[in-house]
Amino acid sequence: MQDILIILVLYKVRLKESATFQALLKFQTDSNVELDVFVYDNSPETDGALESMKGMNCHYVSDVSNVGISKAYNAGATLAEKLKKKWVLLLDQDSALPDCFFSKLRESIQQFTGQVLFVPVLKQNGNIISPCRYVLEKGSTLKEITPGVNSFKNISIFNSGMCVSLEAWKRVGGYNEAIRLDFSDHYFISRLKEIYQSYVLIDAVVSHTLSSHTADKAIITRRFVQYCEGGRWYGYYTGKTTLVAFWTALRALKLTLQFREMYFLNLYYTHFFRYRIKNGK
Repeated sequence: MQDILIILVLYKVRLKESATFQALLKFQTDSNVELDVFVYDNSPETDGALESMKGMNCHYVSDVSNVGISKAYNAGATLAEKLKKKWVLLLDQDSALPDCFFSKLRESIQQFTGQVLFVPVLKQNGNIISPCRYVLEKGSTLKEITPGVNSFKNISIFNSGMCVSLEAWKRVGGYNEAIRLDFSDHYFISRLKEIYQSYVLIDAVVSHTLSSHTADKAIITRRFVQYCEGGRWYGYYTGKTTLVAFWTALRALKLTLQFREMYFLNLYYTHFFRYRIKNGK
């Protein structure tokens, strides 16, 4: 673990209330291994309970402007280089890491030398959500996937749980900070695919909750706007705007039917379609 910097991004969650942080504390207590953790807090207020980080090499940054996860990840990678780390491990605040996670990660890195990306299986409600099948800029779930070396072909991977070699990170230029949240992982993986052919799936399952799975209309509205903004920039940088616009329009239509109002089609027009016409992006 000495070669890894853990990057944990928070938003409106106290550090001690983060399921991911609790898993890190448990691992450190059980294994007596000191962790290096970079906490990037996008919350409106600074966390005043940092004493809970005692025993860890913690680097805490508060950014109340909430610039998104891409900037947070890049800031962590910059620190990792200064600390002479070889790997960065990306974690979000609500992933329940199994007890075996770090041992399986370490075993895989030692076994598959030369590989640059190691990821767990992410599951929600028993379904595999990452890695996912990714064709025509559309993700869909996989029924099964085998641990070990897997091809990148028709595959994308979510941010949480990614362990990336710092060398590969620098080769692809890190995360694109224009893509603040949604599509940030898909764009990063697309850049890796231009250089590398495979990744390693470690034999560990992480329970993960997608923020898009909620019945709260206010949250759904905010998340859809973020989705439009991320998709718009993803399409711009990949040259796949037409496909992304199509899938985003379908999502807007689905939400329109769900809530029986035109509001989400208006959001799509404002934050995706009209913005591109006005700004060319």
